[in-house]
Amino acid sequence: MTNQQLLDYIRQQLTAGVSRESIKTALMSQGWSEQDVTEGFMMIEKSTVAPIPQTPIPPSPIQPIVPTQSTAVLNEKISAPSSIRYFELLMYASIAVSAVSVAASALQYSQFITAWTLLYMFGVTGFIILARVLCVWLAARRRANWARWVLLVLLLTSISSVLSSLIGFSFGGYANFASTPLAGMLNFLQIGLQVAALGFIFSTSANRWFSLQEINAGATGSSNGVNTIWTKGIPRTNIGFGIVSLLLVFGLDLMIIISSPGLKSFWYLMLGVLAVFAVFFYLENFVFSKKFANSTSNLDNWIVVVVVIRNLIFLLNFIPFIQLVGLAGIVYVGWIIGLIYCGLIIARFNQLRRINP
Repeated sequence: MTNQQLLDYIRQQLTAGVSRESIKTALMSQGWSEQDVTEGFMMIEKSTVAPIPQTPIPPSPIQPIVPTQSTAVLNEKISAPSSIRYFELLMYASIAVSAVSVAASALQYSQFITAWTLLYMFGVTGFIILARVLCVWLAARRRANWARWVLLVLLLTSISSVLSSLIGFSFGGYANFASTPLAGMLNFLQIGLQVAALGFIFSTSANRWFSLQEINAGATGSSNGVNTIWTKGIPRTNIGFGIVSLLLVFGLDLMIIISSPGLKSFWYLMLGVLAVFAVFFYLENFVFSKKFANSTSNLDNWIVVVVVIRNLIFLLNFIPFIQLVGLAGIVYVGWIIGLIYCGLIIARFNQLRRINP
């Protein structure tokens, strides 16, 4: 049984001066039967019109498409390992225990707590709890690698208070611990649950799960030419932190300054930190996002981690009652984060320069 593809090819070859035997040999080597080739020649001889195709490619039987290794990775539907589920359960349990601990402390000292103290305890703690819930959801449900690093940083910041409690308990500060035994035990429990949860999220199976997500994201980014880390991830992170910072500085903090004018110096410090954040916001959302939008790099994942840690330090400077903790973070940790950030950005520009000299 002949088809139009076979006839077009025979016409083209005959027009080009190729002998019948050579055409027949070429077609049979591509899987066409001798009968089909013979019928094709007969139909060509009877035909008066012999159009010449634009692309004289010898037809061949359709071959099955074998997916490459990269295609197999992209199409692979990998369910979350059990370590991710354990991480999620333990983290949510830790968050619940943390909320109960705050409530227990508030009840213990209810007769001494002022309105501003309650605002701090439930406002700031509530914000941290919501941030942790969001990071857990992003890490477990959206496979956001940076979210688990943020949770690790939050754990490290919490351990300092636990260590101070341990030292006080061991060296004569038992009264501080004993005054709120329930809250103290709950605090230790929620830290232990976090440690166990992060042990699962940084296990071998979890690391492989996150690494496959990065491979797929990198392959997708290279196929459409868009780096979503710089076009969506970092800008949206900065916008989120920026909105919360503005609400604190020009909302809650400003109300405190109006009621207590003697604290104006602290508010001025907040404005200075906010101005530094605005510089990073402009560079990353309007300059770097355009520069790095059409290229991918493994450095981008580390830049995201540094950006989140830096923004958290900035945010601490805007939270009432713990602004000094944020200032200490800038003094003792901020310069290290700044050096790492500058090194990563310089290395990123060097990579871009090698790609586009």
